[in-house]
Amino acid sequence: MSDSSLSLADVVTATRCPRQLVLAQQGHRVVPHSADTFGQAAHDTLQVIAANASKNKEVAALLEKGSPEPRAVEYALFRLGLGEAYAQAKKAASRVDGDDLARFSEAVHDIAHRLTPLVVEAGGNAAFAESENTVRIPLDGTTIEGGVDLLCRSGGQTWIWDLKTYTGTEQAKLEQMRLYGMAYAAQGGPARISLVHVVDERIQVDSVAPPQKDDKEKLQALARNMRIWLDGEPPPAARDQDTCRDCPAREACWRTWGRTLTDEVDEVRPITRPPPALDPEIDSKEPIPKDMEHDPLWIGMVPNKDPARLEPHELVRHVAVFGASGSGKTYLAKSIVEEAVLAGIPVLAFDVQGDILTLAKPLDDATIEPTLRARRDRYVERAEFRLLTPMSDAGLRISLNPLRFPSRDMPLEESTVYSEAVTENLLGHVRLPGGWRDNAAAYLAERIRHAMKKVDSLAIEDLINGIAEDEELDNPLLDDRQRARLVQALRLLTMGSRDLLFKLGRPFDLDALLKPSVPGKTPLNVLWLNGLGDQQNKESFVAMVLADVYGWMLRQRGGATPRVLLYFDEIGPYMPPHGEPPSKKLLKRIFKEGRKYGVCGLFCTQNFTDVDYKVVSQANTVAIGRLNAAQEKRKAIDTLGSPPNFNVSGAVDKLMNSATGRFIVRRLDQPPHWLQGRRLMTLHGPTWGEDEIRAHNTGNLE
Repeated sequence: MSDSSLSLADVVTATRCPRQLVLAQQGHRVVPHSADTFGQAAHDTLQVIAANASKNKEVAALLEKGSPEPRAVEYALFRLGLGEAYAQAKKAASRVDGDDLARFSEAVHDIAHRLTPLVVEAGGNAAFAESENTVRIPLDGTTIEGGVDLLCRSGGQTWIWDLKTYTGTEQAKLEQMRLYGMAYAAQGGPARISLVHVVDERIQVDSVAPPQKDDKEKLQALARNMRIWLDGEPPPAARDQDTCRDCPAREACWRTWGRTLTDEVDEVRPITRPPPALDPEIDSKEPIPKDMEHDPLWIGMVPNKDPARLEPHELVRHVAVFGASGSGKTYLAKSIVEEAVLAGIPVLAFDVQGDILTLAKPLDDATIEPTLRARRDRYVERAEFRLLTPMSDAGLRISLNPLRFPSRDMPLEESTVYSEAVTENLLGHVRLPGGWRDNAAAYLAERIRHAMKKVDSLAIEDLINGIAEDEELDNPLLDDRQRARLVQALRLLTMGSRDLLFKLGRPFDLDALLKPSVPGKTPLNVLWLNGLGDQQNKESFVAMVLADVYGWMLRQRGGATPRVLLYFDEIGPYMPPHGEPPSKKLLKRIFKEGRKYGVCGLFCTQNFTDVDYKVVSQANTVAIGRLNAAQEKRKAIDTLGSPPNFNVSGAVDKLMNSATGRFIVRRLDQPPHWLQGRRLMTLHGPTWGEDEIRAHNTGNLE
């Protein structure tokens, strides 16, 4: 590539997905219509407000007052920009969903809310320093150029508005912020910068950190790679599969460089035939053995044609399923969920990608194997489908407020794990200086432990007010200034879009979720995470839910009878091999102690190396499907051990080219054996969104 310049948007795109960078240069659309339209509409609305704020009679009349009411100014700015947003919505109506159109007015309100203090302080448009100007980052042989929608200055702080650049992932968002910090540092710009941008169709403000010593070297290396990819070297795929699933250029990408999504994500038709077997010795000619027609927990067939089923005590000791793309691991796990429902075991499933929701769609007579119809009918009679949707009204809306506590007399170690996990999740939503963040975390955890001794639950607002008053702790870890800063940061949880997660919806209550609304039913609760937006929000929400599960678990009396099946597909990001995110700390506890309280763990991942092996070792039943990487063979051999009369090494070699649905299963106190998984009774097809959720949610929490 001979051109010596790259755009800031190019760099952000390459960070999100190198393949999208090349596709965009070839003329393919790589930004979803809704995101592109939303960003453009927000940009045009901002320009209208910035250009006309001082000219507008209503705004001018308010500003002439000595101390204008900020809320009145905000509403005036909102009305000023709403006309432009309405015009943009009319243009976009044929290209985007109705839900996206409805969010335009929310964006206008958000823009007006963030502009109000600047307008009030500066008395009109004096705060708007520059519009549509260009920033540059000079590198060796390359210049990175970008545009700024609007530049605002107030009280020593500079606000950079960039509403048109689509980031799409947390990593790309961070790269965008780094680029603007470098650009303004290169021209001697302000030290304190806030970037105002669109994140998941919300207007968000983030503080831009000062450039680091190695930032320029990192950017130089990325620019070199970008040129290599644009000159024809095959680019790598996106690290985040959500990017692939939402990419408008996915077909062009796959035609050129091959598929990226797993079969569990992108399957477009329900599976209506038995999975192929590798050897004739495993292929069963009889879909359901006669003696299994009425017994639950039937998962497939073993080589001697006998049915394979799980015992309840095996579920309580947890099940792990491994397998590369196309192995059928999600298929097997979903069959276990179906069987749990038939056995009367309530389910709480975390749906990371939108494909677990389809458990609420039983196959009809035209697509299901005839011998499965009676079993399917019992599943339909038994299951109460509850599709739980935080941040969305498509299903049963769930919120994280109030905090529900375990027993008041719980041991110190357990109360510490719980309070620290809740603390990390709350602080994950706010920004605090690194110098005293650890003190703030310790202080907040102590307040939560203190509250746990007095009440069973605590509203977020009451927690914040208690910190502000600070009447209960004799030796606080923070001084008054730091405590005030912590209160200010936590109040962000009760404002704007975050408030939707912590206020709107029924409070998450596992006791209620495990009780059927109709006697004889079995609750099948699926938590849809896509509505939460970026990965950080998903991880924080999951950890908060796990904290509630952990608290519920500790309130139960002992006993190994299955009380709930906790199903987590693609668990890797929430239980990584390195680091200790709150979700991992809680999963360790739940898998280690859950069997005493009837918590059954079921989780899936593609590779052994994606998850903490200490947590995996808590699963006494392990199913291993197709392996794609040679390094996975050693992990598989270590997992299976050295049982007598079973050639582990030879069996693992076969897994390198194993057919869909075929697994080696290691079970408690039993030698490993081959398994051909059974067929599903529910849809296994394309991922679901809000429309499908509305159509299939049948349960309630009354």
